[in-house]
Amino acid sequence: MPGAVSPTPPAPALDDATASGVAVSGPAHLLRVTLLMAGSCLPILGAVLIAPVLPKMQDHFASTPGAKALVPLALTVPALSLALLAPFAGVVVDRLGRKRLLIVATVLYAVFGTAPLWLDSLGATIAGRALVGVAEAAIMTCCTTLIADYYSGQRRVKYLALQTMCASASATVFFVLGGAVGAAGWRVPFWIYAVSLLLTPLMASALPNPAAPPADVADTTKWLTPPTWPTGPMRRARPFAASSPGGSCPASAPSPSSGRWSSTRSRWRCRTCSTTSEWRTPV
Repeated sequence: MPGAVSPTPPAPALDDATASGVAVSGPAHLLRVTLLMAGSCLPILGAVLIAPVLPKMQDHFASTPGAKALVPLALTVPALSLALLAPFAGVVVDRLGRKRLLIVATVLYAVFGTAPLWLDSLGATIAGRALVGVAEAAIMTCCTTLIADYYSGQRRVKYLALQTMCASASATVFFVLGGAVGAAGWRVPFWIYAVSLLLTPLMASALPNPAAPPADVADTTKWLTPPTWPTGPMRRARPFAASSPGGSCPASAPSPSSGRWSSTRSRWRCRTCSTTSEWRTPV
């Protein structure tokens, strides 16, 4: 077809260690995976831990109006907060950084999770449980994003599957644990939320900040060298220099063999000054 652009051969896949900048074997790697899996289990802990002690909570708040409806809400409201906020947590993760937000969220998880130990109001307890869900949304999003940052290819698929398996298996463990410690009182299981404070210093020291991807990987634009210029009904629009940080570039109209232009669908961009132009078909 006239004007067709011959794509360059695909670049060879980068090795996991090269792409992420972190080791994929050894004790440091094992600790990093363990912390990410443990962090991924914290939202499950918040969802099922207090289920066995709900009857005792209803007995304790029996004098509170609407206790029969509000006490079960203390179990489910963290999951509601997680479901509502998880889509927006990705934006916050990108702005604040994965590791930083994960550390802050694990601390807040312990603070809000243990709050019912000192709260006597059912309404305040439910509000604290809702804030636990906020921390859970940040923790789950950060752990999943860090797995994707550290690993690629089949290794990434492997650890994402391991994350799902650990989260599912932990639900049974936490349910049994909640029932065992709940025999001593309905407040006792809330002490287990403090376990995130043990993970926080380990995450701060063992989880590296994700390395920025190489320029040729981060740029999704396909660089074509040299470009094939359209012929026939295709014609080149005038480059608009407003998109160039430095104004009009003297190289904004290169020759077909210069190989200085990149293609993103029907748009072209100069490597030197980012001046763009478009291909269009006359009506």
